Amino acid sequence: MDESRRTEPKCVPVQCVPSDQEFAARIFEIVGEQVEHFEPYVFNNTEGDCIEFFVSDDDYYGEWIDAYLTVYRSQETDEIVGFVISNVKRILDKLSEQQSAMAFVIDGGKAKLRSLFVSILSNRNTDTGKDWEMVVREYRKVVELAESNKLDEVELVCA
Repeated sequence: MDESRRTEPKCVPVQCVPSDQEFAARIFEIVGEQVEHFEPYVFNNTEGDCIEFFVSDDDYYGEWIDAYLTVYRSQETDEIVGFVISNVKRILDKLSEQQSAMAFVIDGGKAKLRSLFVSILSNRNTDTGKDWEMVVREYRKVVELAESNKLDEVELVCA
């Protein structure tokens, strides 16, 4: 190789990885004010065909109960901190087939969670591969959690 054509590699300065505090400060600059107190909430995600409930901002993991219910549990305590009702359109379609049930469950576009879950459980196959009593117990727990946090009435979009 011709020595006159050889070039020294250029040194590229290495940027330091920010510390956790620096990273948090930068995110705070971008996002804005931090939330000081978590408020339980319900989020009707029509695009995702689900309704999400959260009563805590703990880190969580999901536990699939059945095609309609996934429970979110705290990574620290295993207590339920939220849940999601999936396949809302399918639930509403099944209710619309039973006019009297739909009139009972949905009033003015809103439904009591307990009534909605009774409808779900009464219209499904109990042979799902999961212990039926455990499934019912988890539904009861999330209803009680929602009721104790005054999140037991959900707004539904009926198409």
